[in-house]
Amino acid sequence: INRNKPNLTPLTKMSATPSPADSTLPPCEICNKKIAIYCCPRCSIKTCSLECCRSHKLQSTPIDGNSEQNSTIICNGKRDRTKFCSLRQFSDSQLASDYHFLEDVLKVSDSSKRIYQGIAREHKNNGHHPAVGGTKRARVDMNI
Repeated sequence: INRNKPNLTPLTKMSATPSPADSTLPPCEICNKKIAIYCCPRCSIKTCSLECCRSHKLQSTPIDGNSEQNSTIICNGKRDRTKFCSLRQFSDSQLASDYHFLEDVLKVSDSSKRIYQGIAREHKNNGHHPAVGGTKRARVDMNI
């Protein structure tokens, strides 16, 4: 994976220079000089170029139009997989994304179960809580 290349979603395949037919496309929200051809998957900021995209990621973006210090985020350009999606916006790609998200959650859950079972198995075999073994070596009496 190329980490230097930002995660951008093209709005259209048209050029970034304005023409009369492009008047329906929004201007770049960073420079306001060219037509925006990319949309940030995270915050939906419209940008015209890689330079504007990188600039937008370095700026603090207010959440819900609130300009308070604690309500700003630095955009990472990655779509929020847990964000609500209405039925009208739901598509096959959204379904696939949700499926993969649930698979990732299952992997993490299984991994944590294995770790817990390993600790519990170790505790059962020793007859002591894992913390007790270290205290005995340090000659500290600990009853759990």
